[in-house]
Amino acid sequence: MSKTLLKYYCIILIATLSFSFSKGAESDMQFIENKGQWPAQVKFQSPLNFGNVYFENNQFSFLFFEKGHHHLDHNGQCNHSIDSDNEQNVQFHHYKIEFQNAQTQSIEKLSAPSEHYFNYLLGNNSATWQSHVHSFKAISYKNLYNGIDVIIQGNGENIKYDYIVAPQANVQQIQLKYWGVENMRIENGHLYYETSLVGVQEEKPYAYQIINGKKVEVACLYELN
Repeated sequence: MSKTLLKYYCIILIATLSFSFSKGAESDMQFIENKGQWPAQVKFQSPLNFGNVYFENNQFSFLFFEKGHHHLDHNGQCNHSIDSDNEQNVQFHHYKIEFQNAQTQSIEKLSAPSEHYFNYLLGNNSATWQSHVHSFKAISYKNLYNGIDVIIQGNGENIKYDYIVAPQANVQQIQLKYWGVENMRIENGHLYYETSLVGVQEEKPYAYQIINGKKVEVACLYELN
């Protein structure tokens, strides 16, 4: 499995992951809490039009599938029914972004719960079914690194994540390892990489400090190792 290490050099940065599939009508990304319907390491899940994103204590995990297929779970199983007379092979791709040497032990909710909710009636054991599972508009990795928090929210089907760096904290702690992607490169400050199903772009990071009440931009860039 391929892996690449990415470093940031900045003070406070905002990065966005964008996906190349056309998405049609966009809606706000939602972070659905794990109440027992997924494996314990998953804390929140966000559905996409072509897959799911799972948020764990020290990584994001992505499962993409071919357009037109739905309900891919965290174990890589496609849960839609297939007509036995018209069998299909569903292709999917898993990759993850791991925070190297992270120390987060919990992920916090940063908004009120949604008014709507989800019911998960998975499997034959009703004791494992979960109902009234709510979603949230933003989550936070508190003290992901010493003096550094990460706030994650959505913009349509794009994921926006902000690193909030306390005074004197060392931004060089921020190192991300990418597993399961190919052709990773930096072009015009943006980070690009490929999966077997979709190309991904991470926008050029934008960093700033608040000085005397004003936002002052700070030079920031990606470095690939």
